[in-house]
Amino acid sequence: LAVGDLLAMGLAGHLRLGKLVVICTKVDKEWRIGRLSGVRGVPPSYEQTYFPVDERRGRLRLVASRDGRDGSVTIHQDAALYAALLAAGESVRHAPAQGRHAYLHVARGKVDLNGVQLGAGDGAKIAEESELRISAAADAEILLFDLD
Repeated sequence: LAVGDLLAMGLAGHLRLGKLVVICTKVDKEWRIGRLSGVRGVPPSYEQTYFPVDERRGRLRLVASRDGRDGSVTIHQDAALYAALLAAGESVRHAPAQGRHAYLHVARGKVDLNGVQLGAGDGAKIAEESELRISAAADAEILLFDLD
């Protein structure tokens, strides 16, 4: 993978924790890896999807979801994972449904989340917000988890 590329893989069946989703993104010369685990008893499967930079530039691109919609990797839990690459000054918005939570991870760069400044490696747990406004203070790469 090249810098800025994103790879999502899903493995299931031979894991005690159920299905494991691994999200890899290359930032500068190092890898950032996140994972989600789902429910037990999922039949064996393997998914690997590549998400080009153009699909994530300036927008939230769905990369993992319960139903595999829009070409995302399937996860067996009530969650959706979005990835975005933002140029300085660009912004994206997300409106979690009533009663849902979110988690924002800044893989690189600097962003403003509803008035709160976050930098590379920072994360924010978000609850009881009807809209998330994420603006890049510098070129940034983010992962946004929409959770039950």
